[in-house]
Amino acid sequence: MENVGAGNLSTPEQEMHTTSFWLHFSGGFLARFPDLTPTEKQDGLVGLGHALRAVAALLLMCDPRDLGVTLTEDSTEASRDYRPNLYLYDNYPGGIGGSQPLFRMQERLLRAATDLIAGCPCEHGCPSCVGPVGEVGERGKEVAQRVLREILAGQSANSGVR
Repeated sequence: MENVGAGNLSTPEQEMHTTSFWLHFSGGFLARFPDLTPTEKQDGLVGLGHALRAVAALLLMCDPRDLGVTLTEDSTEASRDYRPNLYLYDNYPGGIGGSQPLFRMQERLLRAATDLIAGCPCEHGCPSCVGPVGEVGERGKEVAQRVLREILAGQSANSGVR
């Protein structure tokens, strides 16, 4: 926990053509959590991505490093609302075929991630569920659980998550 230096980093953009499973969160969906700050919402989605990756690796019977996770903002619409996309992608150029099965197992994936987070005895997050508190904040685990519950409750209706 010691700072060993500071400065500007310049890293080149990485581009890889692959396939992914993703969840799009509409502004209306995230508005269902008015008590959360934008940072808490983002931290919760990062935690959700961590849990989904862990569960997806088990469902696909692959190494967790075979899957990448990223959270990006939807740039297709000119809107001031935060409308993120959570991508779970094949971490190999061209993909290795994990995205299609994840799409077909979407409900199973989401339920298993819910079980993983709920069954973890940690208080605020750990590497076994949503990731360490330093990455997901103090409320990351709680927010990830709330988002999952809301997604699963609204799966039959228009939940605001695609």
